[in-house]
Amino acid sequence: MNDKDKDMEYNYGSDADEAEVRAKKKKYTKSFYIIFALCLCAIGVAGFYTYSDVADYMNKAKNPSITQTASEPQNKQAEAKVDGVTKSTQPTDSPTQPTEKETEQPTEPATQQAVKVSPVGDNPEVIQGYSADKLVYFETLKDWRVHTGTDYSTDKNSEVYSMADGTVTSVFSGDLYGDGIQLEFSDGITANYFGVKPTDDIKAGTQVSAGETIGSANGVPCEQNLKNHIHVELKKDGRYINPETFLNTKDNS
Repeated sequence: MNDKDKDMEYNYGSDADEAEVRAKKKKYTKSFYIIFALCLCAIGVAGFYTYSDVADYMNKAKNPSITQTASEPQNKQAEAKVDGVTKSTQPTDSPTQPTEKETEQPTEPATQQAVKVSPVGDNPEVIQGYSADKLVYFETLKDWRVHTGTDYSTDKNSEVYSMADGTVTSVFSGDLYGDGIQLEFSDGITANYFGVKPTDDIKAGTQVSAGETIGSANGVPCEQNLKNHIHVELKKDGRYINPETFLNTKDNS
């Protein structure tokens, strides 16, 4: 083999090795980029999940009620079953029973009944009663009319009393029934006393108590045929009521 052939053989061997080296480099380079790309993907995925966890944590930190609400059902379910036995999630403690002192109701004071007094004192004598809607013959006037009040017998100039607590609303005088006093009782009943001369201190606005003297009997002109008496009329809500019923009942409503 001459020198030229040797050189050709040498060069051929060198080219083959170089090509193989290049192929290996190319292969390694391609593998590197593939691995690098996979690493980038892995880093991206990890970053995404890390961001999601941080975001969730921040949201829970801003809204603590969300975390509490989410955990409550699990805690209740965990407490509800222990060793296969279902527990009630409702509190079992019964409410504290009040003591005897707590259950005692306050004693209400007894309602004090209004005092009512006969206008002529003890043992009053009725000589002409309340007739409601029935006509009564008036001997003095010689006619028939409704007797809207009660006539109480009493000596002339005898004291006349307030039948209940009230206020004097007026004093007056007329041809038929003579001198008179009007009272407004505390229960809304209006009382007219006829044939009664008021005492000096009785005038409109005067406060009186049951049994207090308000005047003296001096006769009723339109009923002169009867013995001396006073004529008393009571009204409630604009309607006449029986004075005897007023005196003998506790409630006049």
